[in-house]
Amino acid sequence: MAFETTKEHFDQLIHALRDERPRWASAATRALRAVAVQGWALKHEIEDLLTHMDPRLERYSAGDPDRLLPMFGLRWSDVAFRPRKVVRDVMLHVGLSAAETAFLLIHLEELGFRVDPTPLISELLPSLEKRRLLSNVELSVFRYSRTRGKNPPCRVKPYGSQCRTWPLQSWKDPEGYRVQLHGDESGDIALLEVHAPRFRRRPEPVETVCPDCGLTYRRGDPESSECHRREHRKRMRYLNPQPDVRILEARQSDPDPELVTSLSPPWKHGEMYDRAYAFKREFRYDFVQWQSRKGDDDRQAHGYLITDDAGAIVGACAFRWRESRWGLQWVWISPLHRRQGHLGRRWQDFRKRFGDFQVESPVSEAMRAFLARKGDSDLIEGESTLASDRL
Repeated sequence: MAFETTKEHFDQLIHALRDERPRWASAATRALRAVAVQGWALKHEIEDLLTHMDPRLERYSAGDPDRLLPMFGLRWSDVAFRPRKVVRDVMLHVGLSAAETAFLLIHLEELGFRVDPTPLISELLPSLEKRRLLSNVELSVFRYSRTRGKNPPCRVKPYGSQCRTWPLQSWKDPEGYRVQLHGDESGDIALLEVHAPRFRRRPEPVETVCPDCGLTYRRGDPESSECHRREHRKRMRYLNPQPDVRILEARQSDPDPELVTSLSPPWKHGEMYDRAYAFKREFRYDFVQWQSRKGDDDRQAHGYLITDDAGAIVGACAFRWRESRWGLQWVWISPLHRRQGHLGRRWQDFRKRFGDFQVESPVSEAMRAFLARKGDSDLIEGESTLASDRL
């Protein structure tokens, strides 16, 4: 984290950190819980809170909220006590929300001050854990218990300081925070850097392509790796399909278990959509050629789940009516199951059912080779017209 502040406030922060670290004030716990209940902390309450927690913040004026807020990217909000009656005018105060107050304390702790936002955060967490979307401030509060004392160095410099710096002085306080001062070419202190006691520098994440699912992610980045694990499980369902009990049951009761129409159950549409998405991703198309996982309301659409003898869904294809004849819109088969005759065994049935259908472009080289072997190259969109012109 890198922050900027005025030169005067920058010097005050350094003077405060050089002083002896005070003991924790237990009265701050009650004050923090009161902030959580109220939902807001007024300006004078924040001033009192910082003074009780770490007197150095008041002693050297380093804890002036009007200077700390812009440094940490926060702003005062206008708040008022709820009136007992409907009135036209109310008295406005400036304050921070409970989450913003916790955010302020988190960064002061990262700078090495004797503040502890834990009592406030423990009150806020239950509501944050139930929500799907979090602001940047709330995200810091949500992550606090896992990142406390482990974050990268916190850096502060005066506004406009751009020059190169060199180490001047460093010390470690009783809690394990290591403070480093860096000077500029003239020897003046130009950068304050505070290292957390449990911070360990990790290797930079490496951009990696998963050989199985094909997803690009940043190996070494926990968020990216977690995203990859979730997406990997989803993709491997259709890249390496296993026998599906629903297909096996459909074979017992459905005369055409692979057919998917607008009237088919949602699970069949979900499997069609996954294969249509795989087709889009592999051939870099702009959109998925199946309406949704819940269904496709085109009554002329005929999808087919291509299955093997064990009941695994190894691929899918879709036919749609195009003005005067049927069109084979797309075909996708799992790479592990290609060149095993799955499409070939169904080809004659497709020809009987849909006649001289059109294989819509663009057509892959593998599909062109397949059609040539079947003697049906003239089914490719535009190919039959070109052939008649040459005659």
